[in-house]
Amino acid sequence: MNLVRGIVASVKQPVENARHEHDRAFIEQLASARRAPQTLPMTEPTEQERPRGPQRPADSITRMTEYVLPTHANALGNVFGGQILAWMDLCAAICAQRFASTICVTAGIDDLSFEQPVHVGHVVLLEARVTAAFRTSCEVFVDVRGEDPSTGRTWPCVSGFLTFVAFKDDKPAAVPELAVSEPLELALLHAARERRDARLARRHKQSAPSATGAVVTPRP
Repeated sequence: MNLVRGIVASVKQPVENARHEHDRAFIEQLASARRAPQTLPMTEPTEQERPRGPQRPADSITRMTEYVLPTHANALGNVFGGQILAWMDLCAAICAQRFASTICVTAGIDDLSFEQPVHVGHVVLLEARVTAAFRTSCEVFVDVRGEDPSTGRTWPCVSGFLTFVAFKDDKPAAVPELAVSEPLELALLHAARERRDARLARRHKQSAPSATGAVVTPRP
C-alpha cells in the first residue's frame, strides 16, 4: 500500500507543480494586462468596409433577441406593447445605420399590427431589413416573433414599417440606392413608395392654408 501511495504521489507532484506554475504565470499576465494602458487602434473605415454603392436588402438584415422579464410585462404577464415598440425602433435604427453608414433617426411608423402576445419567460425575436431608399430616408420592415425557449415554438407577434432619416454633420444626408431584384423586394419597394406618397399628401394637406388664409394644423 505504501508503495502504491508513493507511486501516486510521484506522479501527482509534477502535475501539481506544473499547475501551480501555470496559475502563477496566468496571474502575472492578468496583472500586467491590468497595469498596461488600454488603447484601441483608431483607423478610418475603408471603402470596402463601408460601401456607398447600391446595396441589397439582404445586406441590411439585422437580428435581435430579447428575454422577457417581469419588468417588461403588464398585470397579465404579457410584454408591454410599448416595450415591443422600443425594441423594434432599436433594431430598425441599427439596420438603417448599417445601410446608410451614418446616424439615422426615426421619422415615422406605418402599418403596425399586433397579432399574439409574448409572456414572461419567453423570448422576443426581431428581424429588420431595408425595404426602400429615397434621397435622405429609408424604410425598414421589422418582423417580431415570440419564442418559447423550452420547446422552440415560435409565433408571430407584430410587424411594421419604420421610416428613418440619415444625418451627417447635423444635416440630412444622402443614403445609398437599394438594389432590388426579387419579386418580393420589388413589391415591398412599390408599397413603400405608395406609403411615402400618402404621407407627403397628408403633410401637404395639413400645412395647406384655409379659406381665411390661416394654416390648418391637425388637432392633437
